[in-house]
Amino acid sequence: MPLSVPRSRSQDPETEIGPMDDESSTILSPSGLLYSMEKLDQRQRDDINETFFTEDIDSFQMVLHDYSLLQDKAKFEVLELNRHTISIPASRHDEAQHVTCNKCESPARECRAGLWLFDQIANQALGDATQPLVMTADGYAEELGDIFEAITDHDIDTLANGMQYNDTYRAWGPVPRRVRESREILASLHKTPISMYRTDLYGPGSDDDDDDIVQENDLEKTIFRMLLRNDQFFKYFLSVMKPDKLVNNRFRKLQHKADCVLAKYLARVSRSDTRQGERSSTEHTKHTRWCAKSLKAIVKEIGMMLLPTDKSLESWQLDSAARALIHILLKLVELNVGINPGATTQRDLNLFSWLIEEQDSGFIVDILQDAVPKDILVLHEEDLIDIRDRLQGVPQSWHDKFCKLIDDDRRTRAVAKSPPPKHKRPGEDNDRAAKRAK
Repeated sequence: MPLSVPRSRSQDPETEIGPMDDESSTILSPSGLLYSMEKLDQRQRDDINETFFTEDIDSFQMVLHDYSLLQDKAKFEVLELNRHTISIPASRHDEAQHVTCNKCESPARECRAGLWLFDQIANQALGDATQPLVMTADGYAEELGDIFEAITDHDIDTLANGMQYNDTYRAWGPVPRRVRESREILASLHKTPISMYRTDLYGPGSDDDDDDIVQENDLEKTIFRMLLRNDQFFKYFLSVMKPDKLVNNRFRKLQHKADCVLAKYLARVSRSDTRQGERSSTEHTKHTRWCAKSLKAIVKEIGMMLLPTDKSLESWQLDSAARALIHILLKLVELNVGINPGATTQRDLNLFSWLIEEQDSGFIVDILQDAVPKDILVLHEEDLIDIRDRLQGVPQSWHDKFCKLIDDDRRTRAVAKSPPPKHKRPGEDNDRAAKRAK
């Protein structure tokens, strides 16, 4: 069932997961990805359909509870009613290795937790696809290639961060990500800007040391703490709320994913800086390539989400897309670090050189120019000018494109502010002609 743009549950919540045709050759997964099962025999198709779609998988409130990456195995602990530990071995071993689940004595395609995990990994690593992904007999997308290598290439921490990993509490309290997301849920319900909503709630810099979940005379704070503590409760809230600027906003999620990638990149570069010589330079290059590849994938996914479909995006969605893309550019000019291929001095270090490799590259600029309406883009003119004034080490052609984008926005604003043309009074031309005749 080839489609130009895949249907997504986040874009159309009423779309039901499951088979998309009578032959069950194409299915829509819980994460919103389409899979083609044409390469599977009937038994393998039945296994996946029965495992995935006997009941709505969301009713089980599955979450990623824990994960680890060993030298030759990636492990993910998926929490359902019971915890499932999915072990994904590296393919470099001589002996046959298979994905296993500690609760199941069956292939991965018959393990509900395993299929859910593979679907989530594909959603994070591949994003939206223009065609249905090819389902393998092992229960994951063929496009992932070697599943273990896909996990390590994409970075397991980045994957887990995008999968609502249950790292909400450690000895020192909740992590900032869950604090932010929980506040966004409540701010959205109150129709209040996040910066103005309940700054007294627990968060970075708060002096609230009370660990009691139930807060007397404060229902909002009680719900907030339940959202922090209970993954099923948190996911239930997300599942029943309609997308808006703060909640279930795919563009905002990708913006946060870019932040996660850049934070991971800086941590890696900082560690490699403690080493000296050729090893440090090699590690720098490796980390910068990974960061550039990850950011390109995020930007590409945003661009694909802006492709025309039967259902037009709302203004807040277009604004969120523009905000995410501009946010990435702002972060890049703030960092202005990386390694320029062939660089010999610190002066040449610039992550842009990996993101804008071709002379005529349109990284981010083309999407802003072609897919974001001018009346939306003009709202971000101040940030665009800030980026322009701080740009360093980018190809002249890209710089010219970016400056043209700002000039076009200014013209749009000028046209919008210009007064309407003055209308002539009836008979005005005749009056003037008569005066000239005199």
